[in-house]
Amino acid sequence: IADLVVIVLFSGASALVRSMMTGEGDAAGTALAIAWELFGSMGAGILVGVVLAFYLRKVKQDASLFVVLLCIIVAEITTRVHLDPLTLMLSAGLIIANFAEPDASPVVHDLQAASLPLYLVFFAVAGTTLHVEGLVEFGAIAAMLVALRALGFRIGGAIATRQARSPIGVRRWAWTGL
Repeated sequence: IADLVVIVLFSGASALVRSMMTGEGDAAGTALAIAWELFGSMGAGILVGVVLAFYLRKVKQDASLFVVLLCIIVAEITTRVHLDPLTLMLSAGLIIANFAEPDASPVVHDLQAASLPLYLVFFAVAGTTLHVEGLVEFGAIAAMLVALRALGFRIGGAIATRQARSPIGVRRWAWTGL
């Protein structure tokens, strides 16, 4: 549930920033666009989850290929109708995890086996669009945020391990696991 809340908040913030960047000054139009992107994505995700659950229950063959094809279709369609693919697929996953009749874990296992090449391609493509001038411009701010986050983990870990009366080794190193 925490992941869902974070992704929904991110989607809302992303839609708000996109509306502000395009110069749309209409508050009602911006609110409507954000509502469409969030709730439309959730509704479409429920529909995709139902379709995937039906496929898993009735067809049962080549489910991994069907999921990959479904992801490609969703990625293409969502950009055209202004939906958020992450929220949509998260909603579909919630439907599959909670309401699908057959267990979807074999499909998840098959997809995890193929995830390494997918990650390699994704990060290679993402790296080609890295704006170095932005890194120079915002690098100091990013470094300060990273340092502040590490300090928060260190202090929070120290407080939590002290209250839990953890051994010294755990107190010293617990924050590094966060």
